[in-house]
Amino acid sequence: MVEAVKFLVIGASGYVGGYCYEYLKSKGYFVIGTQCTSKLATLVQFDLSQDRIGKAIDPSFFKGTEKKFAIIFAAFSQMERCFREKKESRQVNVEGTIQLLKDLREYEIIPIYISTSAVYDGVTGDYDEDSHPNPQTEYGRQKFEVEKFITENIPRALIFRLDKVVDDRSSKRNVFYEWYNLLEREQPILCLDNIISPTHIEDIAKSIIISCEKNLEGIY
Repeated sequence: MVEAVKFLVIGASGYVGGYCYEYLKSKGYFVIGTQCTSKLATLVQFDLSQDRIGKAIDPSFFKGTEKKFAIIFAAFSQMERCFREKKESRQVNVEGTIQLLKDLREYEIIPIYISTSAVYDGVTGDYDEDSHPNPQTEYGRQKFEVEKFITENIPRALIFRLDKVVDDRSSKRNVFYEWYNLLEREQPILCLDNIISPTHIEDIAKSIIISCEKNLEGIY
């Protein structure tokens, strides 16, 4: 048996969110996952741009003395679309997310916000928690705006700034698998001249559990 903890995974139909949702369940935790555009029978419908979490999920989740965490993966994450569709992406990534955070605070649910390395400018590299954010993309600016709201209003929260997530499964969302397929077909790999910091998807799920067990707060 695991410690009496409940998890709410916002965006459990996505690449990383979906993996973490299944990983938490495999470890015996009580987990509810949400989806927006997908239609999976195991997940609850929840649209960050318009829904309120208190009305979307079963009220029983909010009851009981168990410690409760909400992992926020859901986002309008395509950088080019965030640039082209600033209003629509902001409605999800900033306005809807901040409303969710306010609701979670009312329910005394500790948020774990999945942010991005795009909050940095990419000029020097080797960033750490003390490096000064200077986002150069619309997506990065939106994520950093939510980070600032969290640090100013929800001190118990956790923020994870992820870079490139990878794993060894056959998935169109896994950049290594995409590269492998291109090589198999003898096609070129088109990419920018940049440096990535790959993290295995299972390590993210494990880190979330460890962070919750140790009651960590702040930015990582």
